[in-house]
Order: sequence, then structure tokens, then C-alpha cells
Amino acid sequence: MASLQRLPLSIRQNADAISEYTGPFDGIPAWMAPGVRAWIRRFFIKDSFYKIWDEAELRRAAAYCRSSLDWASGRVEDILLGWLRDDERALDLLDYCVGRLVNSAAKNGLVAELQDLLSVSGSAWKVGRDIDDRYCLQRRVNDTVERAAQDEIAQPGRAAEYLRSSWNYVYGRTPDPNAAYGDAIRAIEAAGWPIVSPKNQRATLGTMIRDVKAKPEKWTTVIGHVDTVLKMMQAIWDSHSGRHGTDSNTKPANVSQEQAEAAVHLAVTLVQLFRTQGIRLSSTSL
Repeated sequence: MASLQRLPLSIRQNADAISEYTGPFDGIPAWMAPGVRAWIRRFFIKDSFYKIWDEAELRRAAAYCRSSLDWASGRVEDILLGWLRDDERALDLLDYCVGRLVNSAAKNGLVAELQDLLSVSGSAWKVGRDIDDRYCLQRRVNDTVERAAQDEIAQPGRAAEYLRSSWNYVYGRTPDPNAAYGDAIRAIEAAGWPIVSPKNQRATLGTMIRDVKAKPEKWTTVIGHVDTVLKMMQAIWDSHSGRHGTDSNTKPANVSQEQAEAAVHLAVTLVQLFRTQGIRLSSTSL
């Protein structure tokens, strides 16, 4: 994906204007709208020479986005323009469109074009992959955090699958913090039980914490004392208020978006530690 090599001259000369310029910006800001319109037009036109619109795809998009638009009521471009004036509906339409793209040179070109447009425009959104490995819109996060997460998501195995779903649940167009938190825990369990509780086929994060607390000397870690890893595991486990039902007025039934984001980021770190033997049995326990 292409990216800006530098800020505009006027911005580089005014340090106070940098954050205002770089964003991230939610919705469809005015400077991004023309590019979005052109991209969506390319998606829905099935014959670029005769400019024939794919009416079946237009109807499907309207149904998916729960829109009552009637494509036969006027010029398609005018109807789309009205649709795109609503930021949320416009983002839903973009999310629908990228989700319909399959791997091919032409389709991948459209994905790369949209990814570049979102990046250059300072959008709060980027093109990612959902739990079914389809393209989707996801919230943009810090590049370093994103790279670490995608490195783990790209690994083989069940832990990576759970990380992918938790990432999408927390940063996708329709966030589900409870599902994100739950899959973050499952990712840690899938990565950690062979190292912490290999004889317990039904190990949970809770039982793994219990095992480490019972004999912390059995493990060693590259990040200091094993207690550091234990605290991360404990923090995720203790904060998962959606794990059990409760009638307490002081305990929320659901986790917040912020809690889910923190849990997913911690899960990425823990999965990476387990996968790379960053925490392992000590030599005296072998």
C-alpha cells in the first residue's frame, strides 16, 4: 500500500497543525468523499465502456445496508451521492463492497486503491480481514501494535484463529466487546496450555493461572520473572465480567470497548510469548 512520504509543506512548517492534519478522521471527510464516490462507482459498474451498472449488486447492497433506496427512481449516481452524504451509511456501503471482493488481480487492485485512499485521507478506518478471511473495514490502530497483531494472526494454529476473530470483533464496523474479550482469552488458552498445563486437555486461563501460582519456579521467561506473565494473565481473567452471570449491581454484565481492546492487545503479547518460547519450562523442570 502506498503511503504519504511526508506532510505537506505548510503543515511541516507549523508543528501545531500536525495532529489536526493527520487525524484519524471518522466518517467520510470532505476531502475523501470524491475518492470514495469514484471507488464505489468503479465497484458497481460492470461494464466500464458502456457504463452499465450492476443492478443486482446495487439491490443486494441496499438490502444488506437496510436501505429503502429504489434504484429505478432516478439516476444511479444521484442516488449514490445521496447515500454517501450519511457517514455511517457510506461506511456500511464501503464495508459491504470490500467484503464482496474476492482474490483476483482486478479485485486486489480495488482493495489496494481503497486502502491507499483511506490512508492518505487520514481515515480512522482501514481494510482488514474478518473472521472468515474476507476483506472488511476495521478501525485503524497504532502501526507498531497492528504489525505485532498481524504477525501473530498470520501464524498457523488455533490461537491465531482466535486472535483474528477477537481483533475483528473489537475493531470491525460492528464491535462486539464481549466476543472480542472471550476470543482473546481462548487465544491465550490455545497458545499456553501446551506449555503451562500440557496434561490438562480442558485447561482454561483460570486453571493455567492456578498452576503457575502453585509452582512458579517451574517456568522461566525472557521478560524477567514469571510473575510478570502471571500478572498479565490474571489481569485479563479478573476483568472478564462477562465470564459468569451475576446479579450484583456493582459488577457490569458486559465488558467495555476499552477493556476489550486492552485484553486483545495483552492476548497478542501473551500468544507471542508462548509461541516463541518466551515463557517455557525451566531447565530444572525438564
